[in-house]
Amino acid sequence: MSPLLGFFHAVFALLAASGSLKLIRPGAASRALRAAQLLPIGRRLVAHTAARLLGAVEIALGLIGLAVPLPGQVTGALLAVTGLLFVGFNLFLRRLHRIDASADCGCFGGAGGSGMWHRNVNTGIASSLGLAAALALLVPGATVHRSLLETMVSLVAESPVLVVTYGALVVMLAWVLTVGPGLLDDLADARAVQA
Repeated sequence: MSPLLGFFHAVFALLAASGSLKLIRPGAASRALRAAQLLPIGRRLVAHTAARLLGAVEIALGLIGLAVPLPGQVTGALLAVTGLLFVGFNLFLRRLHRIDASADCGCFGGAGGSGMWHRNVNTGIASSLGLAAALALLVPGATVHRSLLETMVSLVAESPVLVVTYGALVVMLAWVLTVGPGLLDDLADARAVQA
């Protein structure tokens, strides 16, 4: 089993949650897309549709990564596509930050930013996914990722306590990946103001 398995499950849970928020409340992502000047300024409906489409892609990747058992090469492709999505998020954040450093990224319905720590976390996620994808694609038989469902079934066979512990780990990692970058960006901004 990959030592990064819990991290990958957290990333896929993060995508599913973020995508769900974009489907339910596309306003923040829509504003971010317009602020980054990626869509026509006055076309609110186009921006909402784009935000919802992005949310649907995030949900699909998140649910596949969490629930669908995949063979090695397909797993590698899933990790590669997800890594490329995070590269795209990073390019978007850089553009948004360059245009308006205080703009919200719209990732979680208005609770994000576009600062350095957010970009660093995305870079780390993209790099980890890329390395795991390369391993899965280049080394036949390498197991770099299993679905959360498969993992939980194997943990139940060992001990129900492990299921609860592992579930808590995945939730905590997803929360840290969601909230951590914003907190670190806010801390860096506060230090800059004090200096």
